[in-house]
Amino acid sequence: MRLVRTPSPHKNESLLGFILRVSELNGYETPYHILRLANINHDQVTAGFPIHKFVEILGNKTEALKKVSYEKSISNSKKREFKIVERSLGASVKNAPLRMQELAICPQCVEEHGYIDAFFDLSIAIACPKHKRTVVHKCHQCGNNLRLFRPGLLTCKCGADLRDSPFESIGNDTYEFMEIAHSKLYEQDILTKANTSNFPTKSLAALSLPAFLYMITSLGHKNFALSNSDEPSAEERVKAGLDVLKNWPTGYYNFLDKVGTISTKNGIKSAGLRNQFSDFYESMFKGRKFSKEISFLREEFIRFGNTKWGQSTIGFKDAKGLLADEKRFISKAEYARLYRLTHPKIEKMIEDGILVQRELKIGARTMRIIDTQWN
Repeated sequence: MRLVRTPSPHKNESLLGFILRVSELNGYETPYHILRLANINHDQVTAGFPIHKFVEILGNKTEALKKVSYEKSISNSKKREFKIVERSLGASVKNAPLRMQELAICPQCVEEHGYIDAFFDLSIAIACPKHKRTVVHKCHQCGNNLRLFRPGLLTCKCGADLRDSPFESIGNDTYEFMEIAHSKLYEQDILTKANTSNFPTKSLAALSLPAFLYMITSLGHKNFALSNSDEPSAEERVKAGLDVLKNWPTGYYNFLDKVGTISTKNGIKSAGLRNQFSDFYESMFKGRKFSKEISFLREEFIRFGNTKWGQSTIGFKDAKGLLADEKRFISKAEYARLYRLTHPKIEKMIEDGILVQRELKIGARTMRIIDTQWN
């Protein structure tokens, strides 16, 4: 059985928003009825939504629906790839880049366009860059989260008109970061956007969409956890993540300093930078899926340890990535390897005042290091 009104999805329309729009156009109180008509259970409303079943009640809309679906089948393979508006999200959505249960909208965008933009399907989309407002994800009247199963795009399950939701403005840093996120989704030039918050836009522009989403989620979780034991909301996670990236690299250095301070209080037993930040380093850079793409974070981490932290040495492999005039705190053995000097030669240079030696206390142990930029 086909529905009476069978619109086609817009190319940048949210799939879940489209399902709700079809339900509303056909006069149903909830999409539950059209899903049942298509033999789709409510527990199938996931990233792997069976559009082939939904097509049966819409008619010849297969290609249009494939473009807005969240899953892309790979020919002659059992593997799956997830996507959004034809942009790859990779083989897994376990880090929840998509909103599938608790949805969000910008009421003004919906009113202007008549549909929900796929941008708001991303969990990173905590605000609308066009209208400079936070997204609406709860009903202002009943207080419940917005779900798919409601009467219409701008109507809550309780009957409230979502256009009456309070307007909550956003800060400039959130606005600029949402502009970056929106541009990443629709492959627009990030470098032409306003950047008074001084985000590392050149590095962000080079990231794939999955790497970008992974990075902000990971940094947000880590930064939020430094001062909170609770699980962050989507808004808290994104704001904590953008706080690390704004005022680059100062915001990142402040974050790393907090990470290192906590590690020091917990009793570190190594003078090496990687070991002192092992939890952060290994979870971000050691054999991780997007380690190569987010290498700019690793490089700046090494610079932080070299010029700002001052409580560790830089390993030989890491020191090779620094410019000659950037190298600062390194052990005598590493200094000897870098400049091919013998131990007696280094001791003589220290004695003559050519090199400056500093003492670094690691627990009950004292380690002597070379400070190449002492004056």
